[in-house]
Amino acid sequence: MKRHESLVPLSKEHHHTLILARLLRKDAPAYRGMPSGSKEKMEYALADYRSHILPHFRKEEQMFKIIKSINKEVNDLVNELEREHRELKSDFEKLNAGLPDTDLMDKIGIALDNHIRKEERNLFPLIQENCSEEMVDAIKLIL
Repeated sequence: MKRHESLVPLSKEHHHTLILARLLRKDAPAYRGMPSGSKEKMEYALADYRSHILPHFRKEEQMFKIIKSINKEVNDLVNELEREHRELKSDFEKLNAGLPDTDLMDKIGIALDNHIRKEERNLFPLIQENCSEEMVDAIKLIL
């Protein structure tokens, strides 16, 4: 399904974060130009979390406020995605202890991947099918 122009910026950011999600996995192959050691991956993940993921979450959470009123299905999904944001933030903050935790990094990688795919495959189609033009215009302003 082609993305509505108002959602394209989020989809592009999702692509970037999917690469990070894969990098954090225990079974991740080596990626040219990307960190390969556990400590370096953790440091990269934390820097990306602060500079890209947190601002991305803030934009999504503003969008969630706009779309929650569409219907119960959207509201329930938004509540689930907000909970996942809280869990991911908590897990990233645990990484901040300084010692690489490959189990936690793997957990974050899996959770990020699942979260992004849920937004792309479930939330975005619901938005495209159910949002009024006023809602779409409001979403464009945040992104």
